[in-house]
Amino acid sequence: MKLYEISENYRAFMAAVDSGEIPDDAVSDTLDGIIDDFEKKADNIACLIKELRLDAQGIKEEADNLYARQKQKQAAADRLSRYLQANMQAIGNGKIETARNRIVIKKNPISCKIVDEDVVLGFLSMHHMEDCIKREVSIKKRELLARLKDGEEIPGAELEASERIEIK
Repeated sequence: MKLYEISENYRAFMAAVDSGEIPDDAVSDTLDGIIDDFEKKADNIACLIKELRLDAQGIKEEADNLYARQKQKQAAADRLSRYLQANMQAIGNGKIETARNRIVIKKNPISCKIVDEDVVLGFLSMHHMEDCIKREVSIKKRELLARLKDGEEIPGAELEASERIEIK
């Protein structure tokens, strides 16, 4: 029997008890049986939840390990690329072709380097160049929560109480 079916049986049984359809001497034993079934099923589900959480944690740890390895490999490749480029430039050779590789030093597209962000932002604002400014706004939820708890009314925000299940 599924957990929701046990819950439905419990509700139906309690409705029958409330309406007087179930004799008083049968209530205790039947109720104990329903609750026992529910607790066994809930215990099995809790074990499954714990197992899935452990699996998820193991997968996360493995993903973190793989990510760390990926970063190490990428850093090593970047170091070797800089090393190769510096040495090719030192001997004045910008192109090498072998049976396995074609190595070419190419110019990158022109890019924008910000030397002093505050100076640039001031200039852009002063000269009405807002199209060059990206503004990111986000709400600091912890600070907002503190204000709401202190009784401040903030339109569009409210305190919310919720529940969670804890399995140990």
